[in-house]
Amino acid sequence: MRRSAWRLALAAVLTLLAGRATAGGAPAILFILDSSGSMAQALAGQTKMQAAKQAFDGLLSDLAPGTPVGLEVYGHHGDRDCAALEIVQPVAPLDAPSIRAHVQALQPLHGATPIAAALERAGEALATRSGPRAIVLISDGEETCGGDPVAVARRLRAQGVGVVIHVVGLAVTVAERSQLEAIASQGGGSYHTVGNASELEASLQAIEKQVTAAPSAVVFEDDFDGDALGPAWEVIRPSEDALLVEDGKLTLLLQPGWPTDDATRNLLLYRGDLPRSYRVEASFEAEIVDYPDFRPWETQRVGLVLYRDANHLIELTTSTSGVATDHLLQANFGKYKQSDWVASHATPLARRAAQAFRIEKRGHEFRAFVKDSQGKWIEAGSVSDLKGAYRPGILAYRAPSAKETTASYDRFEIRSLD
Repeated sequence: MRRSAWRLALAAVLTLLAGRATAGGAPAILFILDSSGSMAQALAGQTKMQAAKQAFDGLLSDLAPGTPVGLEVYGHHGDRDCAALEIVQPVAPLDAPSIRAHVQALQPLHGATPIAAALERAGEALATRSGPRAIVLISDGEETCGGDPVAVARRLRAQGVGVVIHVVGLAVTVAERSQLEAIASQGGGSYHTVGNASELEASLQAIEKQVTAAPSAVVFEDDFDGDALGPAWEVIRPSEDALLVEDGKLTLLLQPGWPTDDATRNLLLYRGDLPRSYRVEASFEAEIVDYPDFRPWETQRVGLVLYRDANHLIELTTSTSGVATDHLLQANFGKYKQSDWVASHATPLARRAAQAFRIEKRGHEFRAFVKDSQGKWIEAGSVSDLKGAYRPGILAYRAPSAKETTASYDRFEIRSLD
C-alpha cells in the first residue's frame, strides 16, 4: 500500500477527533500501535510495520503543536508475551521527535496481541485528564491473550462522555475486523478497514462529511450500564416482563402490536427538552428471523422512532422482506400521518446482528442514516414535516403473526446540531 494511503487513513481519524473537540480544547490522544509478530507480514512490497512507520512519520508533521499526544505499544518484546505492553510516550504536549524515535525503533518479532490489556492501560493513562479524551487503536489482528477488548471498550466509554475509541484495521480478515469494529462501536468511535487505496478513498469521503459538519453537543446519552432505566426515559404501555437492563444492554422482547394502533408495548421516549436541530443515534442487535415463504406482513421492527402520537410518527427500523437465500434484510424509513404510511425508503442491510441507526432533524427535514458493513454511514432516505414536535426514542415490535424475538440496545444518544 502506498505511503500516502496509510498517512491519510490515520490523518482522517485524527481529523475526525479534532472535529469533536469542545470548548475544553483539542482532545488528548493516546495512540496504541500493534507491534506483534503479524506486523512483519508483507503488504504491497513492504511489511505492515514499515507502512505504519511511514504513516506515523507523516502524521506527526500534521499534528498541531501543543496537541496532547501519547503512544502505547504492545507485542514489542517478542516471545508471545501477553505482558509486553508499554506506554513509551506519556500523554503530553506533542513531542514529535521522541514519538518518531519510539516508532522507528519497533521491530515485530513473535509478540502477542493483548488488546484488552492495552485498552485498560490507556484508560488508566487518560483517567486523570479533563476534557475530551480519545484512544486510537491501530492493529492488524484480534485479541490473542484471552481478554475481552469489546467489554473493556464498553466500560471505558461508560466512564465519561469524553472517552472515545477509534480503530484502524490493517489488512484484517473478516473475523478480525468483526472484533475491531465492535471495539470501535462500543467505544463510541469510528472504524476504518485499510486494505487498498480505493477502499481508503471511499472511507475518507465518508469521514469528510462528518468532519465538515458543525461539532455537536451531547444532549442525552445512555449506555444502559445500570440495572434500570433512568428518569430521562418514559415507557409507554410498559410490559416489565419484556424489558431488562443488565450487563450494559437494554433487552426488549418484541411484543405484538402496531404503533399506529396504540398497541406497541415498551415504547421508550426521551422526556427532556430538545434543541431545534438534533441527531438521535442508537446501536443494537436484533434477532433475524427468516421465513420459508415470502410473507412481508410477518415482520419484526427494531430501531429508532420520533413520536408525537399513534397517528403521527417517524420510524427507522429493520424489516425482513424475503426468504433467507435472498438476504433481504433492510432498513425502512418513513412517516405515518393520520395512521397512513405516506413516505417510505428501503435500504438493504448486511446480514449481521449488530446495527447502528441515526436520524437527523434539521428544521423541518428528517434524514436517516445506517452503518454499512464497512463501518461507514450511508443515507437511508429523508422526509419532511412542518410540525416536527416529535419525541425521539426506541421502537421494537412485531406483527401479531410474526415470531417472538429479542432486541438488545447498547447505546442511545442525542446530540444538538444547532
